[in-house]
Amino acid sequence: MPHLTDADPRFAAAQAISRRIQDRRRHLRLTQQDLAERLGEPLGTVNRWDGGHNVISSLDLVAVARALGTSAGHLLGEVTEAEMADEVLLAQYRALPAPAQAAARAVLCALSEQAEAGRLG
Repeated sequence: MPHLTDADPRFAAAQAISRRIQDRRRHLRLTQQDLAERLGEPLGTVNRWDGGHNVISSLDLVAVARALGTSAGHLLGEVTEAEMADEVLLAQYRALPAPAQAAARAVLCALSEQAEAGRLG
C-alpha cells in the first residue's frame, strides 16, 4: 500500500481509521507488537496502519477489526460504540437458552414500566 502525504485526498480518512485502531488497541491495553502478533503481520506494517501512514486494505481492515474485537464498520467510523454495544448485547441475548431469554425479557419489561412511571432516575 502506498505511503500517504497530507496532499493525498485519502490522508484524512487514513488518519481517522488510524485513530480508531489506536483507540481500540489502547482500550484493550495492546501494544503494536501485540497486535502484529495477533495478525501475523510485521511490526512495521502495523506501525504504518496505526500511524495513518498507509492506506489499509479492506481485507486487512477486517482482520484488524477481528483482532481488536470490533467491526470494520466501527474502524471506518460508520458504527458508533453505542451501536456496537447494542449489537453485542443482542448477540448475547440470542445465544441464551429460551428460559433465560424469557427471564431477560421480563426484567426489561419491568425496567421499562418503571421508567415510564418515572421511578428510574
